[in-house]
Amino acid sequence: MDGPLDKLCGRFNVDSESEDTIPDIRKFKKRIGRLNEWWGAKMLGEVNGEACRAYAKNRGKKGGNVA
Repeated sequence: MDGPLDKLCGRFNVDSESEDTIPDIRKFKKRIGRLNEWWGAKMLGEVNGEACRAYAKNRGKKGGNVA
């Protein structure tokens, strides 16, 4: 199944062993990791305004790096 990571690897013509040599792929993986840390165990019904505001507060800086 082609997911976003597969599409990025295809765009840069790299395999899974060398994907971390591409800055855009490294950024993508870090962003997905941060999102998964917060949202990964939640059910879709738990995604609401309150949860989004809590995520934004917990996230820290705009770029996603924890302050």
